[in-house]
Amino acid sequence: MKRDSQKLRIILTGGGTGGHVYPTLAIFEILRESFQVEDVLYLGCRGKAEEKIVPRRGIPIRFISSSPISGISRKDFLKAFFKIFKGVFESLFIMIKFKPDVVLAGGGYVSAPVIIASFILKPFLKCKIILDEQNTYPGLLNRFGSLFADLVFISFKESVRFLWSNRCVYSGYPVRKEFLEEFDISKVRRKLNLPEDKFIVLVSGGSMGARNINRVVANSLQKFKDVKDILIIHSCGLSEVPYNGFMDTFSILKKRGFEIELREDGNLKEGIIKNRRGDVFYIFKNFIYDMSDYMKSADLIVSRAGAGSITEICALKKPSLLIPKRDLPGFHQELNGISLAEKGGCEILFEKKDNSGNTFVDEDEFANILLKLLNNKNSLKRMGEIAGKNFVRNFREIFLNTISSLMEGREINFLNPITISSGMTLQGEIEKAIFLLRKVDGSSPYAKFFNNKVDEYLSSDDWMTFNNGVKLAGALKREDKLKLLVEKFASGNGFIRRNILITLGEIGRFEEYIVNLIDDALKDKYYEVRREGVKLLRRFYSEIEDGRKYYKLLISMLEKYREHFEVKCEILKTLPHLVSEEDYYSLVEKYIVKENVIFREAILDGILNGFKSGIFKDREKVYNLVNKMLITTSYFKPHFGIRDKYYELYKYLESVKND
Repeated sequence: MKRDSQKLRIILTGGGTGGHVYPTLAIFEILRESFQVEDVLYLGCRGKAEEKIVPRRGIPIRFISSSPISGISRKDFLKAFFKIFKGVFESLFIMIKFKPDVVLAGGGYVSAPVIIASFILKPFLKCKIILDEQNTYPGLLNRFGSLFADLVFISFKESVRFLWSNRCVYSGYPVRKEFLEEFDISKVRRKLNLPEDKFIVLVSGGSMGARNINRVVANSLQKFKDVKDILIIHSCGLSEVPYNGFMDTFSILKKRGFEIELREDGNLKEGIIKNRRGDVFYIFKNFIYDMSDYMKSADLIVSRAGAGSITEICALKKPSLLIPKRDLPGFHQELNGISLAEKGGCEILFEKKDNSGNTFVDEDEFANILLKLLNNKNSLKRMGEIAGKNFVRNFREIFLNTISSLMEGREINFLNPITISSGMTLQGEIEKAIFLLRKVDGSSPYAKFFNNKVDEYLSSDDWMTFNNGVKLAGALKREDKLKLLVEKFASGNGFIRRNILITLGEIGRFEEYIVNLIDDALKDKYYEVRREGVKLLRRFYSEIEDGRKYYKLLISMLEKYREHFEVKCEILKTLPHLVSEEDYYSLVEKYIVKENVIFREAILDGILNGFKSGIFKDREKVYNLVNKMLITTSYFKPHFGIRDKYYELYKYLESVKND
C-alpha cells in the first residue's frame, strides 16, 4: 500500500559498473512501490555503465564529474581531487533546483560528490542520505561518504568494521524484482528467440567486461565446437577504452581461424559462429540489456564472483562456474565464491599470475571444468538447488521497514561494530586461512585458492608477502617448496627465519640439507629462531644420522644465564632424545622448583615424550621426581595448566602399565 503522507523527490546515484547501478535501481523500485514518488533523477558519470542502463528504465539521468582516488599515483591525485571537487559543485546546483527529499547512493566513486553536496544542503533541504554498500570491503570514497549518511545498508555484516559510520543496517543484497519472479525456462527462451533444445552456457564478466574471461573463452572455444547441442552466449562488456572487450574477443577468434558473422544495431554489436553442421554454437555481444532473462534461459552461468552476480545466480537457483577477480581488497571475490563452492553451490576457477605479474585464466583448466559440468546434468541440478538455498529472500522487508523508520523518525536498530568479527584485512585473512587449511582436505576450494597464492607470494620481493607464502606453504604441506625455503633462510629477517623453521616442521619431510639449517638456527641471534631450531631438531631427531652431537650445545644453552626461557623449555623437552633416563632426571632436578611454571610444564612434556618414544621405561623415577615438583602455577587465574600436564602424563603411564 502506498504511503501518501509525503510525496518523495528522490535523487539516485552510484555507478561505474552494473554492480553499483542495479542495486540502486532495485532499492528505488522498493521505494516506488511503497511511497508516493513525485519525481526521480539519476546522477552518474559519462561513459560508465549507468549511461547505458538507467535511461532504459525510464529514469532521467544527468552527468557530473568524479574520479577514483584509490590506487592512483600522487601525480594523478590532484587531478582526481579536482574532479571530485568539481562534481560537488555540479551536484549542488542540480540539487538546489531539484530539491530532493531522499538521496540514495549505491556506491562507486560517483557517489562521493553527490553525498558531500547532499550533506552541505541538508540544513536547507532536510533530505535523508542513504548509502548502500554491496562489497565486503568498501572503497575509500564510500568509507568517506558513509560519514555523511543517515543510514548505510550493507550486504555483508563484516563491512561495518570498515565503514566510518555507526549507522549501518545489515540488509543483504538487493536484487531486482525480475530475479524474484517464478519463470518457465521454455517461455523465456521463446521470448528471446533462443532454441529450447540446446544446452545454453551464459558467459559474462560484468557490464563493462572482464579481459581474462573474454580471452579464456575465445582461446578455448575450439574445444567446444563439436560439442553436441551446445550454445554459448557471451557478453564481452560495454567498455571500449582502455579495453574494448568485443573487439579483443573478435580479434582472438579471427586469429584462431573462425568465420564470424557480424551484426550491428545502433550501439549493440553481435558476432555469430557456426559449427561444421551449420548450427550456431557461439554468440558474442558487447552487452546484454535483458540480462535477467538470459540468466533465466541458461543451463549454466560463467561469471565473476562479485556479491551482486552471486546473489542473482542464487536467486534464480542456477548452477555456475565462478571466476573471481584477483587482488581485490580482502580477497572478497575469491572468498565470496569459495563460500558458495564449499557448500556445493558452484564450481570455482581461480585466476593465476604469469612471471610478469599479469593475471590470466588457464585455458585447459577452464575447458576441462566446463566439459565436466556439461557431461553431468545431475550435478548441475544439485548445484542449482544448493545455490537457491543460499539466497536471503526477505531483503525487501528490511529495506522497506528501515527506510520507513528513517522517514518517520522512528528508532532504527543499527549494527554494533564491536560485536562483528572483521577478519577482512589481508593479514587477518592469511591467519584465518592458515587455521582453516590445517583442517580442510587438499581438494577444498580454499586449498586450491591458497595453493595459487603460495606460488605468487614466495616469488615476491616484499618480505611481508613472502612471509605469508612461507606460512601458507606450511599449512598446505607444500613439499615442493622445501628447497626454496631452505635457500631463503639465511637471507631472511628474523620473522622469516622463524617461520621457515615452523613450516619445515609442518611439512614434516626430512632432507639432509635440513641438518645445516638446524645448525645455523641453534646459533641464531634471535631467540625465536633458536627456539624453533630446537623444535625442528626434536621433530627430525630420528632421521638425523648423529643427533647426539647436539648434546653439549644444548646443555650449554640450557645453562647459559641470558638464554631465553622459551628456548630452555624446548631444550628440556628435547633432552630425552640425547641423554639417558637417569641423567635426564639429574639434569632437570634444579628446574622442578622454578618459579616460572612453564619450566615444570616443559619437564612433564619431556618425560611424556620420552615414554611415548620408548626411550624412558622407569615409572618409579617419574613418580619420585613429580613428588618433589610443585604442581601449582604462577598464573593469576584459577586454572592450573601444569596439573593438566601432570594428569596427562599420569594417565598415559597408567594406561601403558595396564596394557
